[in-house]
Amino acid sequence: MIYDNEFDESLNITKQLTSFSNLISLTVEANCGEYGGSNEFQVFILRQTFPCLQQLCLRGNVFGHDIGLSYAEFKSNFPSLRYLELDKLHVNFALQIFDDYPQLRSFSAKLYCNMTTDTIKSFDTFLPALKVLKLRGDFDFGNEFGTQFLERFFSCCSNIHTFILEAHCGPDWPRLFQEDWWPHALVSNTKLQKIALHFKWITRTNFHNWSAEIDRFRSSQFFTQLNTTIRTDFSSEFMRRMTVDVFIKN
Repeated sequence: MIYDNEFDESLNITKQLTSFSNLISLTVEANCGEYGGSNEFQVFILRQTFPCLQQLCLRGNVFGHDIGLSYAEFKSNFPSLRYLELDKLHVNFALQIFDDYPQLRSFSAKLYCNMTTDTIKSFDTFLPALKVLKLRGDFDFGNEFGTQFLERFFSCCSNIHTFILEAHCGPDWPRLFQEDWWPHALVSNTKLQKIALHFKWITRTNFHNWSAEIDRFRSSQFFTQLNTTIRTDFSSEFMRRMTVDVFIKN
């Protein structure tokens, strides 16, 4: 764990990483200031060669940047990954990982794209080993892009037992917050045991019938069978905007 304390040469792990090419697992948590500084440290780690590494976890705001290298270089440096946790990843980069790592067992990342300029690559993959899927996304993922991606992706990984999603949704209610969409999207995931959904809205109107939407989740047979609980948080700035958080989990 590295924080933005006064620099101490003894904590400079960058000098040590090149000596551990046979590592099996690497977890780094690093924070620097409010926004994480530059991506220099992240790029340094990702440009090391770890042919035996099976678990890579990069946490903290230092890793909240674009990944900073090509997919070909990433694949060459980390050919054996089974457990991957990254802070931020373009969806096309993630799809390339899914295509080339059928052994992947756990994946966690904040996916992003620009719906107006990016072309999302097609994918036809199968991830039989994937058990844990944790996704985060901003407004792009909380709208039509997110639902289309999940509908296609769930059918490619039918052995998931843990699914966690945090999404910032747009002003219009997406299908993500329609209780009957979830059993349709997860129809092939019969082994699902744990689910945790966090939806967040920032809106300038409070006319929506929030309670009716939430009650539909509470009465849904799909979520009842998973023994989920539902919690809501509301906060507002007078005459400006309201923030709504909905948590659904078991």
